[in-house]
Amino acid sequence: QKTAYEILTCDWSSDVCSSDLQLDGIADLDAQIVAGVSTRGMTHLATAAQVAALYDGRDYATPEDVHEVLFEVFEHRLFVKPMVLTQQPDFPRALLRQIVTKVPAP
Repeated sequence: QKTAYEILTCDWSSDVCSSDLQLDGIADLDAQIVAGVSTRGMTHLATAAQVAALYDGRDYATPEDVHEVLFEVFEHRLFVKPMVLTQQPDFPRALLRQIVTKVPAP
């Protein structure tokens, strides 16, 4: 099974990124994603999770901290085909929700 990092940073133009994620109303999910999150986006996620942990009074981040900030950090960093956004405007958020629910935290 792929990790969330592998799914989110993959070059979606190749078959290597094929995932078993599915969304209602989207026939071929993998074909709708143009590019995943960059490594800089992953750095921003780590920083945001650390800030969330500090707000909770901890000096370490947990998977829950990552989940808390994931949507705000990544939603605009997923590049999808414009047509899919006309069919499902919340496609990036729905995709991230699938990843959060189906990919186990370390």
